[in-house]
Amino acid sequence: MSNEKEDFRKKLYFDLKEAVNDISFSCGAKEKTFAGAKLLGKTLFNTTLFLGTEIVKNAPKTIASQLESNLEKNPNIDPERRKKMEAFIEKHKPKD
Repeated sequence: MSNEKEDFRKKLYFDLKEAVNDISFSCGAKEKTFAGAKLLGKTLFNTTLFLGTEIVKNAPKTIASQLESNLEKNPNIDPERRKKMEAFIEKHKPKD
């Protein structure tokens, strides 16, 4: 399973080694500037993809914590809504 995950990640992320090689083998200021811009763009893309993935992965835990806080602060929540909130919290509660 982890091998499949690794293959999937390789397809999503840009290979920065290739972009660094482009800078190394480029001739002239124009080519080096273009290769540097490519490296910067690929780095920004990879960073954004990683951060976005982490945010989405941790969103349920964050929401569960926020719901738990809301339940403590507001005891007058509709019982049906409270039940749904508690179920969500139980399902997504961060493991200590």
